[in-house]
Amino acid sequence: MTTTATTTATKPKSRSDDSDKHAGNVFIRHVPGRQIENSINSDDTSNHYERLKEEPVCLPYFQSIIFATVLEDSLAQVRILAECNNQLRYIKTMADIAILRAKKYQIKTVENKDDLSKINTKDLGNIQYKLDKLFADSCRRELLKQLRQQRIHIKSVAYDLDLVIDQLRSKIEDAALNSEIRGRYITNWQRARTEQHDQTIDDKESSPSNAINYYRNRNNYNSSLKIEKTVLDMDDLRAIKYNVRIRNEKDDELNRINLQNLNNMIYKIKKLDKDRTFLTNVVTATYLSLAQNQSFEPLSKCINSILELDAYRLQIAEEHNKNKILRKELSKQDSDLFTEVRSRYVDNWQRARMSQHNQIIYETENKPASAIEFYKRKSEHEIRIHMEVDCLISININEILHRIEEWMEKYDKDMEAIDLNIQIKKNEYQNMRDKRVHLEETLEKHKLQMQLWKDFKEERERIRAYREKMTKSAIILQAWWRGLLVRLELGPFRPRKSKNANKKQKKEK
Repeated sequence: MTTTATTTATKPKSRSDDSDKHAGNVFIRHVPGRQIENSINSDDTSNHYERLKEEPVCLPYFQSIIFATVLEDSLAQVRILAECNNQLRYIKTMADIAILRAKKYQIKTVENKDDLSKINTKDLGNIQYKLDKLFADSCRRELLKQLRQQRIHIKSVAYDLDLVIDQLRSKIEDAALNSEIRGRYITNWQRARTEQHDQTIDDKESSPSNAINYYRNRNNYNSSLKIEKTVLDMDDLRAIKYNVRIRNEKDDELNRINLQNLNNMIYKIKKLDKDRTFLTNVVTATYLSLAQNQSFEPLSKCINSILELDAYRLQIAEEHNKNKILRKELSKQDSDLFTEVRSRYVDNWQRARMSQHNQIIYETENKPASAIEFYKRKSEHEIRIHMEVDCLISININEILHRIEEWMEKYDKDMEAIDLNIQIKKNEYQNMRDKRVHLEETLEKHKLQMQLWKDFKEERERIRAYREKMTKSAIILQAWWRGLLVRLELGPFRPRKSKNANKKQKKEK
């Protein structure tokens, strides 16, 4: 952040230094993304205008500046009007929220409180109208305050979240980098150790001819690598030989600028010319759009592109600073690690070389005496081994004979015990077989008795069900017959004649 601010602050100063040589005061008109400078001498205005008449090329430049200022002011007014319209739309929506909710849920429309038909224009000084106006203004201010607080809270939460995410990302990257460095160090150290051991073993075991062939093949392989590298770098080598400039397909304009001579007048003239052409193109496109479509679309696109470019440059500067700091830390860690690895490798290599040289010196100096001593000890060792082997064989023979006698006695005892156990098992098997036969006979008897009992129970249940069925049938039949007698008034259910009825019949007769 600090580097970008300083660079943007120092750019206008470099321009103003040249303009101060020709004029007294410097007026800078800030356009988004660019700075248009106009130097006018307030003390000597007549000379300035005469100079303008003598140089007609400057007149379109000042006209474009004036037109740009007018366009900037008009765009600012349009932006302010758009913001005011947005606020008015928000206020109107909040005022009509009840009507909109009623339309959404298809209910009866509520009374519109902002209907002006109920206001008496002849009595505008009524206290009630003023109170309603004050209440509406207070509600509007409260809503705007809440909206502003909500926006501030959202921005703070988003900033805190981005900060936490950046911290976690940096920690994860540091941990991954440390683990990767440790893994590389361990693998390289192990590879170096294995190569060193293999080399020492090969040097001891292989003959000089094998070593000569190995180094000859290695030299040939290095020569082939050198040839391939020369073929790949042929263009660069040819350009260096004939002192020719190498053409770079991705040539950037910034590569042609000398950073140590930024105050050069040629750079400033080129920058001024590019700014003038850019402004002329934008004004022309805006004028055509105004004349044809009555819109500021090219100008708005240009301004948006410039703002996006500035934001992108600011983001790149921030990322560059972060990467620079991270690169310094990583280079420091790598340098410490590489120094430690080199020191360990050199120490181990020196230790191995010392042990190797000591071993070679010891072998060359003590070879005859060691051979004599070796063969003397070998003969004594063989004689001792022969005597010990003879004694050991005799002892083993005696032990084997003794063990054979023991095994024969054990065999006789085991055979007697096995015969006894076989007889006992046979008797137990016979007893178990007799018991099993008896149990099978008893089981058959019980099974027959259970079958007889089951048949008896089924027969008894069948008789009981038949009796129950017959009883129910008789009851149903009796009920039917009794109901029939009652309905037809037969038998005992015949109605009795009263005495008065008999008397009346007699009288009628």
